[in-house]
Amino acid sequence: MKYLIIDDEIYARKALAKRIQGIMSDYDVEIYEAENVPTAKIILQKLHFDIIFLDIYMPGENGLELAEYLGKSNLTYEIVVVSGYAEFEYAQKALEL
Repeated sequence: MKYLIIDDEIYARKALAKRIQGIMSDYDVEIYEAENVPTAKIILQKLHFDIIFLDIYMPGENGLELAEYLGKSNLTYEIVVVSGYAEFEYAQKALEL
């Protein structure tokens, strides 16, 4: 399985990657990381992923904008939204996308 973790916080990316590797240790797993939306878009043009872990709030383009881009581009992915923010509007918008 291929996973893409998109988060501007390096420690959050690394911790999530380590957690996935631990849980999926019996399987062939490839984990890619992107620190921002522009980098994620480049990676997404080259590879298909089984699951994308997407931080909602990032500087510049945010995770919601990327989710909207994926929808408009007819690129369908299983997306797990992650965020350290308690603002419900972000989660609500993520569900809509």
